[in-house]
Amino acid sequence: MSEHFVGRDRELAHLMEQLTRATAGDGRRVSFIAGAAGAGKSSLLEALTSRAHAAHPDLAVATGVCNASTGIGDPYLPFLEILQQLTGQVDAKNVPTHAASRLRRIGQLSADLLVEYAPDLIGTIIPGSSLVVGVAKKAAEKAGLIDKMQARFQAAASGTSSVDATRIMESYTALIRQLAARMPLVLIVDDLQWADAASCALLFHLAQNLREARVLLVGGYRPNDVALGRNGERHPLTSVLNELKRYHGSLVLDLDATDATQRRAFVDAIVDSEPNRLDESFRAALLRHTNGHALFTVELLRALQERGYLVANGEGHWVTSKD
Repeated sequence: MSEHFVGRDRELAHLMEQLTRATAGDGRRVSFIAGAAGAGKSSLLEALTSRAHAAHPDLAVATGVCNASTGIGDPYLPFLEILQQLTGQVDAKNVPTHAASRLRRIGQLSADLLVEYAPDLIGTIIPGSSLVVGVAKKAAEKAGLIDKMQARFQAAASGTSSVDATRIMESYTALIRQLAARMPLVLIVDDLQWADAASCALLFHLAQNLREARVLLVGGYRPNDVALGRNGERHPLTSVLNELKRYHGSLVLDLDATDATQRRAFVDAIVDSEPNRLDESFRAALLRHTNGHALFTVELLRALQERGYLVANGEGHWVTSKD
């Protein structure tokens, strides 16, 4: 069966409404997408990226992903990835083509703003060996600030740079605010269940301090993993979610919180994404086996096709085999 984006129209519409308000500078805009592995978070984020680019030709989308192996011990990892993308350091394998081209176009502008408004990020969030440092150095030379920045580059290269967490968060926020004054932004931080405490703190700071900025912040996480905590303590994301809810009300789109009608509608949408002659008994059985879980539904349909239990008839419609 097709892997087209289906069954999350309501959630996508909500995110696009948030984006519309964000691009108008209508207060702080932040949303979280919660769901178990395979619930469709990545597909929803990809659909948001595509729809946002189509609706706003001058918009840029940057994504940072927390890492299960190194994220906890690598402070600010997803926000480093966002900075790398905003300064044109784009991995074509992980960023859609339409998003990558826009990020490369704004790379020099972002580097100029980094030098002017957020030099403290060099050697802290941005390692001295990062390609971003080289881009920033060229920006400093172009702006005639190389003497002022030389000490920062040297400190970054030697690993002796030391800036407290408050200055890091203020510098990062200042950079994003300046960039958003020139174009609307969507900043996505995915797999927050693996985020380190510093990244969670920066996420909260951005959500609270990007007042009137044209920025939509979107976070994705697995609630079950967050609920388990970390090292016998609460997960650092828990307090962030609680505090933001206290200030702004409910911000979470829970992809697991669907009723039976919604789960059946999702199964029908997946099945009907391609021409078929699959009847009620097949659809009911598919729902019974997968409970409407996005990944399970797609994978089970694919397995049925590969094993010959679903075949294309002479008209190109999927039907059950006689076996």
